[in-house]
Amino acid sequence: MTCRGRVCAAALLSAAILVGCARAADDAPSSREMEASASIALPEAEFLIAAGDSTYWVRADSTGLRVRSAPLLLAMHDGQLHEIRLSEEIVDYDDAEFIRERLHAFPLSPDQAGDSTLLFEDGAVAETERRWRVRYPDALPIDPEVDDAPEPTSSASDFVEVIDVHGRWVSWAHALDIDVDVLGPHVHQRQRGVVSLVTGARATLDSLVSPEEASRLRAAGRAAFDTVRAVIARAGDERATEARATLHTFSFVDNSFTLADSAGVPAIVFHVAGTDSAGHALELTLPPLTISASERTSDALGWSAVQPTLPEWERDSTAVTWRSDAVVVRGRLDATGTTLALAIGARANTYDSVATSVPIAVVPRPVYQFIDLRAARVDEATRAALRAAFDRARGDDPFATRAMAPDVSEPLAPTLPSALMSASRPSRTVAESMHVSSELIMPQDANILGHVFGGAIMAMVDKAAAVAAFRHARTNCVTASIDRVDFREPIHVGELVSCHASVNFVGNTSMEVGVRVEAEDLISGIRRHTNTCYLTFVAIDRNGRPVPIPQVVPETPEQQRRFAAAQERRRRRLEERQAEARTS
Repeated sequence: MTCRGRVCAAALLSAAILVGCARAADDAPSSREMEASASIALPEAEFLIAAGDSTYWVRADSTGLRVRSAPLLLAMHDGQLHEIRLSEEIVDYDDAEFIRERLHAFPLSPDQAGDSTLLFEDGAVAETERRWRVRYPDALPIDPEVDDAPEPTSSASDFVEVIDVHGRWVSWAHALDIDVDVLGPHVHQRQRGVVSLVTGARATLDSLVSPEEASRLRAAGRAAFDTVRAVIARAGDERATEARATLHTFSFVDNSFTLADSAGVPAIVFHVAGTDSAGHALELTLPPLTISASERTSDALGWSAVQPTLPEWERDSTAVTWRSDAVVVRGRLDATGTTLALAIGARANTYDSVATSVPIAVVPRPVYQFIDLRAARVDEATRAALRAAFDRARGDDPFATRAMAPDVSEPLAPTLPSALMSASRPSRTVAESMHVSSELIMPQDANILGHVFGGAIMAMVDKAAAVAAFRHARTNCVTASIDRVDFREPIHVGELVSCHASVNFVGNTSMEVGVRVEAEDLISGIRRHTNTCYLTFVAIDRNGRPVPIPQVVPETPEQQRRFAAAQERRRRRLEERQAEARTS
């Protein structure tokens, strides 16, 4: 089985380790399970969290905290757990290779043991192999246990990737590549779709929402596609000319979409496939289209059951929360934005404050769903099937590495309302105020050469920096100065410009905010660093007077480097002002 998206049986972050562990659990030899100290009062809870390429099974009660993890993907629908699994078949010949993947859903239920639902299979590779065997009837497959397969001149393969799971709906991506010269033109295709893990039927817009809503989504998708084409058609630079040469190969298909969520709201993401001049596959992802509020409670979509499984991100995207009736699970993002430190606490009131947060594990991003097994009333037979699935996944992946343990020297911040936390904390980390904003460049933003006006970029930079400044100070801020800005490369119409802002250094009432500007070609996916800017903001009260602000805490070596560089820039600015004052 190969690594595809969230379904993976390769060496990936897998088994969780807990802080304050007392002994290793031995309920299964393959388990990398540790127990937290039983001296800490814990709420009773049992849940699954999908993060990175693994699922974490957490159990907490008066005896302690136990965690298992394995590289597998689970889904819950109507109280029934399902394991979503890829199977791969590779057939090698002396001069040809054929690779097929299938996607299945296996219910974790004793009375359905051995049953499965086929979620996706494409017959193109099998048909290609059949035609190739007709042409070469004497060819025999190579035994992989005996011989190494030579590098083939002909190959046909299809790969399936699970994009996400929302209740009974599984979003997938499929890549088909056929390079067999003797059978005609090469084939390179990409498609995406949504399938029901219960029936195996591919979803259409009409099967998810009402006919009126389906028509609205189709029209909005076509309009978004037309807008992208118009932006590319009007641009005059060389890259746009290359992109225009491929536009005729793209065709909007209303069943090529995946299901997504944004702040808990369901959305449709259309994908438009095309090819480049060499026949290689290209793919254009259109902006998400949220489903109307009136449709979210429909039985066809089933979003009311999906909602409790989704992560709730804070506005500054530095922390995430899942809630059940009894517990609150929080994840705090590290400075690099790649891992989350998970902790569990009792749900005490409407603010979800807890007396003690117990660390669970540090897990990789991204995070997906939260499945409350207690709320689902999972029985012992299902738990046994779940344990067997974890054992099997660990056995398939003996080289899986462990996730990091939480750092007990710097415990997670207490889970108090943000107003109370701000009042009691004299400093804030860099990560707490980081901000990323993105904007698609339109023709009106550019000059006659198709290059974006420098003033338009500076306006984006100022807005992104202001957000970071406001987040850190939690009061009004004004721009005091902007250091020298060098435009390293031009930015073109049709590109997505992203401004990454963070607080580098804080004085008493002022702070420096650094902004890195990147431009992304939405067709090729290539990103370029185009600008770096440094802005100084001053925090003021409602009367316009400067006010003190919290200090900034650089946590990573990169943040510490930026802190030192900003400190040096501040020293030079002060010297320049003093020199100007002496000569005036």
